[in-house]
Amino acid sequence: MKFSSITAFDKHLKEAFPHHLAPIFLLVTPCDYERQKNIEKISALIQKKDPTVRVVRLSGLESSLEQVKGELMTPSLWGGLTLVIYTEVDKVKNNALLGDHFPPGVHLILGASGFKAVSELYQKGKKDVVALDLSDEKPWEKERRLQEWLVEQARLQQKNLQSDVVHYLMQHLGPDLATLDQELTKLICFVGEKPRIELEDAKAICGTRDLFTGWQLAEKIVWDRPTSLGQKLSDLGFIFPFIGQLRYQLQLGYRLSELLEKKASPGDIKHHFPTLRPQQLEKFTAPAKARRPIFFHRGLQALYQLEFAAKSSPLDIGVLFDLFQAKLYEKTLSSS
Repeated sequence: MKFSSITAFDKHLKEAFPHHLAPIFLLVTPCDYERQKNIEKISALIQKKDPTVRVVRLSGLESSLEQVKGELMTPSLWGGLTLVIYTEVDKVKNNALLGDHFPPGVHLILGASGFKAVSELYQKGKKDVVALDLSDEKPWEKERRLQEWLVEQARLQQKNLQSDVVHYLMQHLGPDLATLDQELTKLICFVGEKPRIELEDAKAICGTRDLFTGWQLAEKIVWDRPTSLGQKLSDLGFIFPFIGQLRYQLQLGYRLSELLEKKASPGDIKHHFPTLRPQQLEKFTAPAKARRPIFFHRGLQALYQLEFAAKSSPLDIGVLFDLFQAKLYEKTLSSS
């Protein structure tokens, strides 16, 4: 069963829980943050179904199919379910083999950025797989979906989000789920007990100041070396847009390093990055080639952890950013 709509997919999850959840979930979304959010959503359902579930997290950039199969066949210590989360499965050759002899009492959540590389896997395990595929979503479809998502998320917090606020957020922040998620969280905290979020609230808290400096800092951290943010860490109006700027640089590096590993031609690379100037591509090519996809993938994972902790952890935001940069550069610095 394959869904191309988040709404339909969520409806299926609601109806299937708790007794009819699929053994295998395949989540295909170009956006890493959205893919991770959906992985965590399904993981939470499975853990709600069985609090003793054994959870294993692996990545196709680091773990082989044999490792995944080994974990699938390893029984839980407490006799409950086993959940294996395997991201970047589209980067693994012969991934369709995961559908062979799937054991009972196991759930597998697979993450991919494109459907083509996992189409055989889906076809082979069709009877056991529920897939969400947003890889062909048109830009205007995504924008409309994110607008609806903003309104629904506000409603879940007993807030009425005015249409002019939705348009303001989309216009100033773009169709980036992570940034919209952060800014909406800030807005809900900002309005307090007010039942309605109005345009004046958005303008007061979701400013676009320091964007130029933010882009410069994000580029330096991702493409050069760890960097101190100084006093900017005390400015929430800077921090949350800055996380989105870091994500952009990491995703850019991930795509570029993948193309370089595949020995793509200069013309093909330029086709994938039509908005980048030739000087920028030239500047990024050497570090992307040296650091390889795993560096940028590690950064995206660390950034997701930073975002989650920024919302829920009592740790100082400065400490969280130091941890992020340490995780990003841990292997690079230790080998230099």
